[in-house]
Amino acid sequence: MAFQEIISYLNSSEVQGFILPFKIIFIFLSVFFAGAVSYFIYKVPDDFLLKKEKYSDFLSFNNFKEKNNTKLRKDWNKICGFLKNDIEADYKLAIIEAYALFSGLLAARDWTGENLAAQIESTQNDREFMFNRTNLLCLASLREKIVADKNYRLDLKEAKSLFSEIEKDIQKAEK
Repeated sequence: MAFQEIISYLNSSEVQGFILPFKIIFIFLSVFFAGAVSYFIYKVPDDFLLKKEKYSDFLSFNNFKEKNNTKLRKDWNKICGFLKNDIEADYKLAIIEAYALFSGLLAARDWTGENLAAQIESTQNDREFMFNRTNLLCLASLREKIVADKNYRLDLKEAKSLFSEIEKDIQKAEK
């Protein structure tokens, strides 16, 4: 069959009568989908923007801290349990545990580094970082001194003030 014969066959009344119900169905489907698209364009943007904002919050540190707030608080309370006695060994253990807590917290947010100090350095340009970098660097420094020298004499007043500052940071992060 030649091309002209195929075209004339498709234009014949016999084929057109057979195709007519399909044309009507596809016209209704086209109108339905055009209406659905129009509805979603004009009706949903407010809901979509709210969902987009929630998704953005999910990716931000604010939502991260809310989700992990109970775990952070639970771990921090465990660390504060070491501080009830004025025993230097307990304070050293608390410093090591706090180091591990914050190192894990930063690693979970993909702030990479070989140690806590390097992880904190990787947060320098991040406005959403909720903790005082100086306090965490002091914590990292104390931990390194404790691990490097088994006979290191820890100043309990310094350690108490450091933990109280970190506690303030955690309380501020919980809000």
